[in-house]
This record gives sequence, structure tokens and C-alpha cells, in this order.
Amino acid sequence: MQKVHVSLLVPGMKLAEPVLTGSDDALLWVGHTLTVRTIKLLRQHRIEYVFIEECSEFESVELSPVELVPAECRARAISRVWATFEKAIHSKPVAHSPEIQETARELVNFLTKHKRLIRSISEIRSVDEYLLEHSVNVSAMAIMTGTCLGMDEDELYMLGICGLMHDIGKIKVPPEILNKPGRLTEEEYKEVQKHTLYALDVLGYDEVAAKVASQHHERYDGSGYPYKLVKGEIHPYAQIIGLVDVYDALTVDRCYRSACQAREVIELVAATGNYHYDYTIVRAFLSNIAPYPVGTKVLLSNGQTALVVSSAQHFPIYPKVRLLTDEQGQPLPVYEDVDLQFGSKGLFIEKQLPS
Repeated sequence: MQKVHVSLLVPGMKLAEPVLTGSDDALLWVGHTLTVRTIKLLRQHRIEYVFIEECSEFESVELSPVELVPAECRARAISRVWATFEKAIHSKPVAHSPEIQETARELVNFLTKHKRLIRSISEIRSVDEYLLEHSVNVSAMAIMTGTCLGMDEDELYMLGICGLMHDIGKIKVPPEILNKPGRLTEEEYKEVQKHTLYALDVLGYDEVAAKVASQHHERYDGSGYPYKLVKGEIHPYAQIIGLVDVYDALTVDRCYRSACQAREVIELVAATGNYHYDYTIVRAFLSNIAPYPVGTKVLLSNGQTALVVSSAQHFPIYPKVRLLTDEQGQPLPVYEDVDLQFGSKGLFIEKQLPS
């Protein structure tokens, strides 16, 4: 069954659970087929969400955010990355780690078979066990970006491995520096930057993953580190991973700062095309991202509450929304759709609301 906002209901949908009024009286029963009249009845009783039976006829109504990577796949990935990191900590070879190879293969297989889930990429972040989670997140987002760029399965597989291993050099950075809650000193910052070079010691100088790990902080205009490489001197996998690394890092809470709003990060990423990153890669990444998936409830800049009904592929922070309330928070008698992409009423999304 699917949880659906009342504004997205259409006649013909069937209820999967009874609808109760505020006094717990049954308004509609399980199995009821919705009509124009009963949808209007739900609105009159100020019912916000109902559960409907899943039906292929209504698959085009994307209702709620979904995880890009399912929980069991994510758990296996984190476990395997941890096993590999432990080997590296104890100076064991990890360049051809079977755990990492299997994880990359599983991620590629899942993500290439479920391409429609790429629009919910913002749902895969988690703050627990940050370094491990971050590595899995970066790998998944890199694979989806590579898919958009037309990479074949072998390329995606290697890109996935590089994503999982891109930060492995951080195991050699003292944890008191890596997780320092305050501003780093100049010397501490230089030590953190060395994780790109430490990766070469861990992975071996001849490995593609080592090259990418050492270059993922290089920037298209030569402003990165450690080598100050420019444009085509940077491995294409490193350019992709460098971009998604920044996106994922900025959109989660860390011990030294709060997460940035998705809108702010996307605007930042969009502005870096052909400066910090190849614009082709920036466009591919942005076409895969939906900070506000269809069905997300949001607060607009004028105080109105709205529901996202569709996303603009190249302007993901400006989706089409359905206005639910007026500026004082009172329900509107008639829903109105507004396309934020075209600057309608000068509105923008202030924040996401719990559904």
C-alpha cells in the first residue's frame, strides 16, 4: 500500500486502510473505491493522508520519498567497507578487496535496474558511522551520475569501487583532528588534506582507485589539492567523486557544523560548473537529484504549505507544487498548482515538512 496526500488522489483508487474521523468514527472503509464525491468528503473532514492499494494503473503518481539503496543492501555495503577499512588499519592489502568488489557489483546491479529511483537520491544520507555511510553514499551517487553520462557496466563497477575507497586515506588521520568539533588550525587542516596521499600508501600507486582517491579534491580550475591539477589532467572518476563527495558532506550534520539546506547546496553545485567541475558532470549529477521528491510536504517562502507534485530535471530546487494552505496556514478551498521553476509569485521552498 501507499501513503497518499489527499491532493494527489484520483477517482478509481482503492483504500487499503479505513479512514477515521477525529472522533475515531469510520468515514470510509477498506476497499472503498474513491470517487469525486468521496475525495471531496475527505477534504471536508480535513483528512490529509490516506493509504491506498498499490496498482499499476497509478504507478505514475509518485507519492513519497524512497531510499535510493534499500536497507539490507546498505547494511551489507557498510559491513564490507568496514571490513576493508579494518584490513587497511592493520596494514593488510586492500587494493583487490573482495568485499569492496562485491559491494560495487551489488550497487551497480541494483541501481542500473532501478533507474527510476535516482530522483530520490537525497534520501540515501545518514549520519551514523559517518565515514562508512559517506563512502557508500558517494559510491551510489557516483554510479548514478556515471549512468547518466552513458558509462557501461564495467566503467560503473570501477567507478563504484573508487567511490567506496575515495576516503580510505582518512584512517591514517588522527581521529581527534578528523572529528574535531571546532575550527581546524592551519597545521591540522594540512594533516586532513594528506588523506589524499595516504590513500596511495593504502591502495598502491598503480591502482585506478588509488589515483582517484588521491585526486578527488582536485578542481577543474586548478584550485584543488594535492597536485593542483586542471581540467583533463584530473581522472574523470575523480571529477565525479569529487562533486558527489562535496554534495553528500554538506547535506549531513557533522560535529563541527550543521547540515546545509539542499537548496543551498544545489545552488552551490550548479554555480561551480566549468570552475570546480566539468559542467557536463554537473549537469549529469543535477539531472539525477531530487531534494524534494514527489509527495514531499514543504513550507514556501511566503508561509504557505504545499505538496511537491513534479520535479524539474535540471532545476530540482524549483519543482511544481500544489498549494494546500494560505499564508496564515488555513486550508485552501481549491488547490492551486504553482511551478516554482518559472519564478511564479517569487516563491521558493523554505524547508521540508514532516508528512
